[in-house]
Amino acid sequence: MRANLEEIWPRDVLEEDLQRYEEKTSYSENPLLTFGLTKRGKLAYPLSGPSHRLIMGQTGAGKTTLAQTLMEIDFLRGRKVFEIEPALEAKSERAFMNLPNNDSRMRRVLLEKFGIDIEDLNEWPFRAVVYSPATPRFINFLQKYENHPGIEFFKPLTFTEADLIDIIARTLPTGSIEGLIVADAYDQYVNTVKKRKKRNIEEFKNYVKEIGEGTNVNIDNTLMKINRFYHVLKGLEVENGVTLNEMMKNPKEISVFTTHFIERPEDRYIWTFAILVTVYSNWIGNLKRDYLMSFFVADANLLAPSSPRDIIEKLSYFQTLMRQELQIYVKISRGKNMAWTLDTQRHDDLSPSIVSECKEWFVKRMYAREFAQKLGVEPRLLRTLSIEKAIYVGPLTKYKVLLRPPISRKAAAGEYAPIHFLDAYEGWENEEANF
Repeated sequence: MRANLEEIWPRDVLEEDLQRYEEKTSYSENPLLTFGLTKRGKLAYPLSGPSHRLIMGQTGAGKTTLAQTLMEIDFLRGRKVFEIEPALEAKSERAFMNLPNNDSRMRRVLLEKFGIDIEDLNEWPFRAVVYSPATPRFINFLQKYENHPGIEFFKPLTFTEADLIDIIARTLPTGSIEGLIVADAYDQYVNTVKKRKKRNIEEFKNYVKEIGEGTNVNIDNTLMKINRFYHVLKGLEVENGVTLNEMMKNPKEISVFTTHFIERPEDRYIWTFAILVTVYSNWIGNLKRDYLMSFFVADANLLAPSSPRDIIEKLSYFQTLMRQELQIYVKISRGKNMAWTLDTQRHDDLSPSIVSECKEWFVKRMYAREFAQKLGVEPRLLRTLSIEKAIYVGPLTKYKVLLRPPISRKAAAGEYAPIHFLDAYEGWENEEANF
């Protein structure tokens, strides 16, 4: 089912004159915090409040590059920035943000159009840390490159026992009666053991077994599923693991979650869903934080597809769950200092209820005549947008913009594996010019 765009952005709002916005901006403002330049030569800035964003465009249109620029802006604003990418190819390219942009064309645009010279920076302003569950592959990677200077940007993420119980209770595939048993066991257990530090999985399983006995549910099968989820999420025992709560207390890094080191596709979705659930629950559990959370979801259509065409049969259960959860999070998180940036390939890939909550749209190259007409632009304009250009649609504005390239390095084609970053980082460290 496609979103009714006119219900989301009324035509009279779309056709607002640009002058109202452009009069508020000038070159005297910080170009590091701008995402682009309008035709009138004015710097364009994202909304300052916790508004949700949507980046849409065809593959290769530059969505990932634009998302990286927006990450830089949010981080420099003092926000806590996260990113997760559910794609099954498990790219892991954000580690390159620890390096300055080395693309000569991009650097020329930064200097000539935005007045930004990377060489003027006294120290590198970004730190991106890549987190993975403690799988055997990841532990082997850490051990193999333990003396490499770039390995500091890769850390194992661990969940507490209480986190694991919460996740399992919310994500375990169950039938109707089986689901009631697990939910009842969870409620009874957390009400009995109120201190999270004292909870453990074996006690929780005993509650499940006790409640399930005497029913027509094969409770041994349920316990096997719990064990599977527990071991996927728990990973190997490590001494230097970082808990999600510890990481979320640190706003001075961009935290990236990768599934690169997880073998099975199902396990990747289990872990991705676990991240969504625990990041949200941990954040709203401590609303005293005075900084804003900015969560980027790459290929959001894989988490929350609007139609079955995007769903891989074997993974449909997790995608259905994540769609439901993401809808809830996006709907109710604006008042909780949380902002979501979602990127997707089509304007109708995501559920209309999610799209309607996104107050800023960045439209890249697309081949959708109907969508162009609803935006009030010629279809040819959307089809011919270059990588450097986008259409920005805000609450009261709509205009074409020359995008600011990222200051940090964008991974080149094929440079998505962690080893590619390690090679690039080592080469950068050996250069004469260094931050």
